[in-house]
Amino acid sequence: MEMVQAVSAFLVAPLAVFFLQEWHRQPERERERMEKELKAYTGSCHCNSVRFNLLAPRHLVVWNCNCSICFMKKNWHFVIPAEQFSLLESSKDYLTEYRFNTKTARHLFCKICGVQAYYVPRSNPDGVAVTLACIPVEQVESFELRNFDGQNWESFYACSNISRFSGGEATKEHAENSPVDGAPLF
Repeated sequence: MEMVQAVSAFLVAPLAVFFLQEWHRQPERERERMEKELKAYTGSCHCNSVRFNLLAPRHLVVWNCNCSICFMKKNWHFVIPAEQFSLLESSKDYLTEYRFNTKTARHLFCKICGVQAYYVPRSNPDGVAVTLACIPVEQVESFELRNFDGQNWESFYACSNISRFSGGEATKEHAENSPVDGAPLF
């Protein structure tokens, strides 16, 4: 009898560990599934002069950057490919642009309320960074916050995978030749 119990424990323990590990991976698997499933969102600035539609994952990866401008604005944003973003027609008349330093990032603000609802980031000039707070809270199912060390931009960018969020490797040359410059984002 003791031998049967010992053999049973020997066989059952690894199965119990396996099932426990699988149980703990469920949230991770659900998050991975939600990152692949696209969902329609709407968004706007504070005064609703700048309005847009977009497709983004159900689970959003939101970036908290500490570069000089993001730190001052406390801009938590998620990045999507430019083709998944559409600005509503009348909105472009209410936008103003600010560029600094490398002049790659295109910071776009509402002329009326001053809110930056979205912008074209230096890290992803082939994409659009949407301000999380400009999406109605009831539309957001799930998000995780990741830090981006904008104070050490070049070294952090080199080891991060942020460029994958706009669909590819973002380069300055791509930004200069990108259809985003002539697209109805601005």
